[in-house]
Amino acid sequence: MLAAVLEDLNQLTLKELPTPEIDADSALLRVESVSVCGSDIRIFRHGNPRVVPPAIIGHETSGVVVKVGENVTRVKEGDRVAIGADVPCGQCWWCRNGYGNNCAINYAVGYQIPGAFAQYMKLPRLLLEEGPVTPFSDKITFDTASLAEPLGCAINGLEIVNMSIGRTVAIMGLGPIGCMMIDLARVMGAVKVIAIQRSRKTPRNRQSL
Repeated sequence: MLAAVLEDLNQLTLKELPTPEIDADSALLRVESVSVCGSDIRIFRHGNPRVVPPAIIGHETSGVVVKVGENVTRVKEGDRVAIGADVPCGQCWWCRNGYGNNCAINYAVGYQIPGAFAQYMKLPRLLLEEGPVTPFSDKITFDTASLAEPLGCAINGLEIVNMSIGRTVAIMGLGPIGCMMIDLARVMGAVKVIAIQRSRKTPRNRQSL
């Protein structure tokens, strides 16, 4: 298979690699679409302690399950699934008490788990048991499904601030997630949405037009 391999900072190389082998507890995903997260760019430029090159990053993805191990029950061959990033360990105090988002280890696709910048991606047992693997119908395109993870982040942000009908909302940062939050805030009942974006940096010797 072809994969974009992060070999060092600012060095992403397209390489031919063996297709991942699965065992009885894992599955194989044929990647159909993958979005580029801001964290992917930060890993590319600055690295991350959880990413050890050579590595395959990328986690905002969707595809088709093409092979499953004999013990796998969560997915089956032919399923169209969207994959998210964070994968709780399922064993620490936080996970055992229902707070997997605060997992002490915090595994993640594209970090400790090889990611989706490749034609095929292995879905290991931990990801299938604890992680965000969501089937979707053929009424949704793969490109749209690959945005499920950032959309989930946007929804989570508004839930944390107890978004409700009649509120005024200020959203700082108008990247993809900020733009999602504008529409979500309206859907969730905001009466006014104030969108804030910082100005582009300009050289001191040149004025903005």
